[in-house]
Amino acid sequence: MKFPKVKNPFTVIGILAVVILLGVTYFRGEKPASPPAPLPTVSPTPHPSAAFIPAVPTASPTSTLPEEEEKEEERTPETPAASVGDNAAVEAATQCTFSIRCDTLVGNDALSDEKKGLVPSDGVIFAAQSVAYAEGESVWDVLYRLTRQHGIHLEYTKVPAYGSVYIEGIQNLYEFDGGSGSGWLFYVNGVSPHVGCSQYRLSPGDTVEFFYTCNYGNDYAYGG
Repeated sequence: MKFPKVKNPFTVIGILAVVILLGVTYFRGEKPASPPAPLPTVSPTPHPSAAFIPAVPTASPTSTLPEEEEKEEERTPETPAASVGDNAAVEAATQCTFSIRCDTLVGNDALSDEKKGLVPSDGVIFAAQSVAYAEGESVWDVLYRLTRQHGIHLEYTKVPAYGSVYIEGIQNLYEFDGGSGSGWLFYVNGVSPHVGCSQYRLSPGDTVEFFYTCNYGNDYAYGG
């Protein structure tokens, strides 16, 4: 068998050298070197999530702790200056005279027999007397308090459009019980104010009269 002629002998020598080198390496149990594997990286220990960190309650300057809320509930409400008995000057400055009367209904034929039994013989439902009030209170505040304290019937309607209160009945005596021009009015120092009783703020020494009129107020007499 004839081998083909190789034009460049150095090519054959190079090929044989590579084959011999690979064979020696194989029989020695060595394997061709491979690129080194990357070293494992260790990530830093993760911090616990904020959702699992127990929260420590802290009070901000504007917040109120539960303990403080309980103390707030235990506080005694401030006493109106008018009830302080050791200061006569303060008491005198927060007093007004108050009365409720319906003397125009005494012997009034327009009143039904059922209603006549509700009218006191002298027409006085609440005799004029000095009463204490807190600063800033209205005529309505005092009327509501006095009727509750003395068991006097009172029926009223709030009028949001005017920010006022309309008195419908006192002592179960209502508007129109004494005629077409009848109903409840209130006077302060002998004058009928141009505002509702819930809008009139009291002043020291005021004289307040709730009066049942049968003639649109023309039958009113100051002081009864």
